[in-house]
Amino acid sequence: MNTSMETVLNKCNNKQLIFIIDKFYQSLGLICEECIQESKCHINSQNAIEEIRKHLNVINDFQWHSDYFVDEIRCQMGEISVKELRKIMGLENEEENDQKCIACGCYIEEENLKVCNKCASEYKF
Repeated sequence: MNTSMETVLNKCNNKQLIFIIDKFYQSLGLICEECIQESKCHINSQNAIEEIRKHLNVINDFQWHSDYFVDEIRCQMGEISVKELRKIMGLENEEENDQKCIACGCYIEEENLKVCNKCASEYKF
């Protein structure tokens, strides 16, 4: 194991480490099953390779070198939502969560409005 991966894993708590190990274990079991199916000639070698690649993608989905690795794991575990993860990563501003006026594009703070107060007099619904 390289030092950067070790550093990232040291940031995880026990529950998160168990989640990561479980993902690896599930992938390994599925890969073994594909190998068994191929050795029994239930599937051809090319299909087995494609299926094994799909199972490896579960492992490769972990962004080991990301500054947000622990937060991504928390999102996969369901501890935080994707929206919360996007906020942590700085990909979503608070303003973007508000509704936009369909007429001028400004942000509307009140819920269930289609247009802002400025544009409301111009549009009759």
